[in-house]
Amino acid sequence: MRIIYRDLWTYSILDMSKRVDKRIEPRVVRLPISALRMTDTIPIRGQFEIYVNDRKMWIIGNASAPEEMMINDWLYTLNRLFTRLEAGHTSYKMSTGEQGGAVYLFEREGEMLYLSVFRDYDRDSLEPIEDWQRVPMTYESFRRGYLDFRRRLYNELKEQAPEGYRLYFKEDLPSED
Repeated sequence: MRIIYRDLWTYSILDMSKRVDKRIEPRVVRLPISALRMTDTIPIRGQFEIYVNDRKMWIIGNASAPEEMMINDWLYTLNRLFTRLEAGHTSYKMSTGEQGGAVYLFEREGEMLYLSVFRDYDRDSLEPIEDWQRVPMTYESFRRGYLDFRRRLYNELKEQAPEGYRLYFKEDLPSED
């Protein structure tokens, strides 16, 4: 598994709230990632892609603006997946939480990890995404891909956003990552 991100940016939650309070249409003003602060700039956005066996994973996001993927949400979600799999759980389901969004099912069988992707039309029905059912990868491939993504993001945020990287990394990463 390979995770690619680029063109990181953020925006000010406080500025958005002030605009709403003044009944001004809330407009996202892109700020460089160096503007990330512990106070009011919470989201990390940018281009984001996951590849499994050199195939781009089916991801629901902002189709009209793929550069606006919520990278901080993916960091959190992938961290939960990694933590559960490392603890010995054999399956994990994660959802975008949006109607029409995606549900990802990871199933571990020994050294293999299988990914299935579904479109979530409502709570009662999931539509399998053709060609994304039980796509195999080694667990080690997933593990290396996730840890590499986490390490690169940590290093970039620590360097470029020294006042805000702790929003996502409460502790320094171990050197073995």
